[in-house]
Amino acid sequence: MGNLISTISKVCYQCLCNETFEKIGTLGASTNLLVYLTTIFNMKSITATNLINVFNGTCNFGTLAGAFLSDTYFGRYKVLGAASISSFLVPIISCLLY
Repeated sequence: MGNLISTISKVCYQCLCNETFEKIGTLGASTNLLVYLTTIFNMKSITATNLINVFNGTCNFGTLAGAFLSDTYFGRYKVLGAASISSFLVPIISCLLY
């Protein structure tokens, strides 16, 4: 029983650290994106902020949509595989288009 609790606490610690650093990275990318949109694209800061909020909302909604699809229709591993493939292909395709 003690080994199980030790394992669970290690997993919880890793999950909390992963989520913390992911949020820090997202906040850093959002602030850099705001500067990029206002200086390079010459957007008004309110328009750039609205765009970043829509982007963040879409990313947060994507996890809910993935959870619903995996629980209801496809299963955990199929949805995880599709999300991994799409997150790999989207930057490659966007680099090829521009």
